[in-house]
Amino acid sequence: AEHRLTIEDYVVREGQGEADTTPEALAVGEQGLILGRFEGRWKLMSSGTEQDLTAVWADAEGQTAFIVGSHGTLLCLENGRCRAVESPTENNLNAVWGVNARSVCAVGDAGTVLAFNGQQWQLWPVPTGARLFAVGGFSAEDLFIAGDQVFFRFDGYDWDRQALPNEGSIAALAGDDERLIAAGGSRRGGALYWLGEGGWVHHGGLPRCSWLIGAWKGWEDEVVVVPDTGPALALRQGQWQEEALPADQVAAVGGGEQAMCVASSGRYSVIIARYEDGWELEAAVPQLRLHAIWVAGTPVPPRPRLDPPADEDPQAAS
Repeated sequence: AEHRLTIEDYVVREGQGEADTTPEALAVGEQGLILGRFEGRWKLMSSGTEQDLTAVWADAEGQTAFIVGSHGTLLCLENGRCRAVESPTENNLNAVWGVNARSVCAVGDAGTVLAFNGQQWQLWPVPTGARLFAVGGFSAEDLFIAGDQVFFRFDGYDWDRQALPNEGSIAALAGDDERLIAAGGSRRGGALYWLGEGGWVHHGGLPRCSWLIGAWKGWEDEVVVVPDTGPALALRQGQWQEEALPADQVAAVGGGEQAMCVASSGRYSVIIARYEDGWELEAAVPQLRLHAIWVAGTPVPPRPRLDPPADEDPQAAS
């Protein structure tokens, strides 16, 4: 009999193996939930905490990752194994990004900014008390943080408050060595900004959509943005194209060799990935919510999906 896949076929049940040391992607969420992707299979990983985890970033090889969460939670994942790190704050942390494993920045509630120098995390004073949601940049001397109607740039000496073209808040920063983009929204809905020579420029051609949760600078000049609800939007050769998402509401976006989202679908949290034929379900977790995702590598053209889900028997469909 033909086996029709349901979301239950994608539920992650397998734990991390001894040989699973370099993840292709990481997803984090409630009550210390960490999932790692190893050779195309999502597996449960041990975090050693029950705090909610809200953001994750790793170096290019995926050998060292930093995870942040509620009540100042800081974790370091090295060679596939996770350990807690002493934190200088009790405030919730919402985002983390690094130049490399020895230069990392995390931001959170009440204007909290932390810097990691390769040995310890320290508070980094910034003149704001706003809730911060995003961090990113080009180098340790050219760094950006953003949040609820605030935007700051560090030029290697001091933090300078910057203005956006309209009143809005930033949920995520993304880009590469050539261009930085900021995704978020305002009372009018989703908004996208580019960093130009004269400052931030509002992208007026974005189709009307709900708040943008994340963005990804993809293959060549492609840009993909994802609202919290509705289809993803891909900009190619100056034209926006809609891409349907198999989920109800998106929580976060990550991009490396391919774009991935963590989202909700009914009572499940799901991980969906972008392939040649569109976005497809890769993994699911019941009850607990996923909050963030990181994907290794640099952008490549979307490829077809060849592997079955981790728990699917290839003979079941015959």
